[in-house]
Amino acid sequence: MPASPIPPTAPPAVRAIAALASDFETVALAELGSAALMDRIDTKFLVPAAVVPALLARCQDHYRMLEVGGRVLARYNTRYFDTPELSLYHAHHAGRTPRVKVRVRTYMDSNLGFLEVKLKTNKARTLKARVPISPEAADPLERLRREGFFGLDLTPSDLHESVVIEYTRMTLVRKDVPERLTLDLMLTFTRDGRVRSYPGVVVAEVKQERRAPSYFHEEMRRLGLREGALSKYCLGIASLAEGAKTNRFKGVLRRLERIGDEVLTF
Repeated sequence: MPASPIPPTAPPAVRAIAALASDFETVALAELGSAALMDRIDTKFLVPAAVVPALLARCQDHYRMLEVGGRVLARYNTRYFDTPELSLYHAHHAGRTPRVKVRVRTYMDSNLGFLEVKLKTNKARTLKARVPISPEAADPLERLRREGFFGLDLTPSDLHESVVIEYTRMTLVRKDVPERLTLDLMLTFTRDGRVRSYPGVVVAEVKQERRAPSYFHEEMRRLGLREGALSKYCLGIASLAEGAKTNRFKGVLRRLERIGDEVLTF
């Protein structure tokens, strides 16, 4: 089993989460089938890292852990792109649909890269399309117009890198129904040389074909943790972009600061 990507300086709760990951029955990427969920309903939660170890222990009978290349913890680097005016971010802030996010995601442990577009429809569904690209590509958005993602009319010249987000992800797959649960640890946002990290916060996201009873949802209700419709992209921009509108997200941003064991700004 490869070494854990969680550094020894991580909060104790995060190290405990990483240790528990190896206790789960595993599932291979090729076995996901309908649980790949490229067309889905998403539900997001901000969770204190301190409660996650006990939560994982209660989930063990209901979920398997995704394993890729012998790893159950995967390091992600995601570069998001937006217009200079942050029009894609402000569409999310205004709650407009349909809306899109454009990003280049690199799976750091395998050095695989993808150009991805996510579409939020007016029926509250999330659709994702992607094509493989080289992580070292000089023009990572070159295929944007050629692929015609969801009829997107933006061109590479319209977009600039707006924020880079790095984290370590574990993915749990429900044993009985198509449902995935991702837990993103050690969040770090970078924009224009500024860095903001939230090592004490876990972003949990439940992905389902349609809204249905979920063991994880029940656990969140039991803990008194409410879902929040704020993406990691919006968290990064709201935390670091001067002049960006944040009124709609102030409640979630306050909760992010409140539940973090440690917030580091450089």
